[in-house]
Amino acid sequence: IRSTPRAPSGAMSAAAGPDGGGLAAYLGGLNQPNREALAQLCSANGLKEEDLRNADKITHIEMVLDDYYIMDTLNLFTNLKSVVLIQQAISRISGLELCPALERLVLNENRIGKVENLSNNTHLRHLHLSCNAIAELGNGLEGLQDLEVFWIAENLLTSLKGIELAPNIEEFNVSRNKLETIFGQLDRNTKLRVLNLSDNRISSFRNVLDLSKFSGLTDLAFSDPDWGDNPVCELSNFQTYVLYHLPALRTLDRMRISDEEHSGAQAAFARKRLYYNMRIKMSKRNATDAIRYCKGLHEEHSASIRNELEVAARSLRRIGGRARARDPQKALILEADEGTESSDQRSAERRLREAQAELADAATALDALKRGIRGDEDAWIRSLRLELQSGGNVRMEPSVPSRDLWAKQVRELVSSRFRAEDFSRFGIMDIKIHNVTRVHNRSLRIRFEEIISRISADGTTTNMEYLFYIPDPRNAEANLKAVAEEGAESDTIPCNSTSKGGGGASGSPPSHSRVNTTSSAQGQRTTTDGSSASEGLLEDFLQAGASHEQVEDGVREPLALLTNSVGLAEAGRLDHFSDTSCGQALARGMFR
Repeated sequence: IRSTPRAPSGAMSAAAGPDGGGLAAYLGGLNQPNREALAQLCSANGLKEEDLRNADKITHIEMVLDDYYIMDTLNLFTNLKSVVLIQQAISRISGLELCPALERLVLNENRIGKVENLSNNTHLRHLHLSCNAIAELGNGLEGLQDLEVFWIAENLLTSLKGIELAPNIEEFNVSRNKLETIFGQLDRNTKLRVLNLSDNRISSFRNVLDLSKFSGLTDLAFSDPDWGDNPVCELSNFQTYVLYHLPALRTLDRMRISDEEHSGAQAAFARKRLYYNMRIKMSKRNATDAIRYCKGLHEEHSASIRNELEVAARSLRRIGGRARARDPQKALILEADEGTESSDQRSAERRLREAQAELADAATALDALKRGIRGDEDAWIRSLRLELQSGGNVRMEPSVPSRDLWAKQVRELVSSRFRAEDFSRFGIMDIKIHNVTRVHNRSLRIRFEEIISRISADGTTTNMEYLFYIPDPRNAEANLKAVAEEGAESDTIPCNSTSKGGGGASGSPPSHSRVNTTSSAQGQRTTTDGSSASEGLLEDFLQAGASHEQVEDGVREPLALLTNSVGLAEAGRLDHFSDTSCGQALARGMFR
């Protein structure tokens, strides 16, 4: 019997072999729990002492309902190809570091909380970790380049970050987790053929569109009778939308798809695309007509200003001509007229400067107006395309004042929460609402109702309050578009105003509403369209973001500010606007 160094607990010494001496040394190095676990493993698989002496010849281990909870002793079997440990008490993946030939690992229905210690199993092709307590993949799949089948259903995943470490996966089952989106998370897994996403919290067609890049995807499930549904399955035109964007699909939600169903989806979308293209062309034509009309008004206004310029210039030339023609010997006689001429010259010069400044401001205003019209055009076209791309589940509804009660309620809500003192430093004394647009977003509605049902399930009383979203003043338009499409970010900060406001409406809000307002400022009219906070909000916004956002792996947690005050919601963007060239031109126009 050769002498072998004592191995650490749970690990086989490199010098240990299948002979009796090596086995004795290995067994001697085990602590009591590991010895019991090995005995349990041998009993369940019918292994005897002779088998342990030839442990390298054992390629399969299988245990079901044996209360086996420590995997460390699996490293005795260095040529394992298949390990099946179902309904055990395992809380940690271990003992497979010395099993490079392992091809199949099934650890369903255990207590595993982390994917780890698999980097040496480079030939692993099938990995099953369903029904555990795994909250993230992390780096657990590192080195598994040969992995083809991966099941991790019924766990606690909220993200698929880490799946890119196994780019050759062909079959992926991530049912019954807590995923709200998979957008962009499967980009490197281009070989996917079978994908099961059922019983998650996916509610947007955006995720379906993201899957269109997988030309080989033939089997997809958002709904599965063995697992459950996703909220996205409740959206209108769900099947038509999926079949249109995934023409290679042969099975959807466990149902076979025929060629006729694919053809029907293609035809339906072709008709819809034609309809929306016509509306987009009409929007472009309307924008062009509006710009042409604004140019006409600008030319009229500019002509009037140029007339004033010409009058002022003639006055200066006339005064200058009289000064040059004056007889020096008559200087004493004309001395009394010099004061009058000097006053006239100053007045003419002032009119000339004012006319030149007004002409420049008019050009600035025209440029801003053209940008505004094109911005409205782009926003409307974007909404039409979003309506098409979402299968009609996200759409904008302009209000008809004589018909829509909801628009009247929004007008009353905004008016009741407007306080002139919040806008006094801008010279704004009142507010007028031109129109209200309601955003119908079925995906957000489903998510909202799901959250409310979860809150109500534990007996919590819910009270609804309408709040104004505060975008970043520097990027307000993009923020507002994102909110309309995807909702406010998950982390929200309430910004309470000092006023009690007009009180909120109770009950579930029917939708988002976008309000375009015009403020009455000392007889002049200033156009705004809703946003940020009170005096100095831009700095407050940045400070709130810096203190609230948490950086993890270079990704910032989302931030959203909400308020019940029109002043807080508007003043920050007005501050930002007042520093722009258009804002300064507008201020000069109001002063004139």
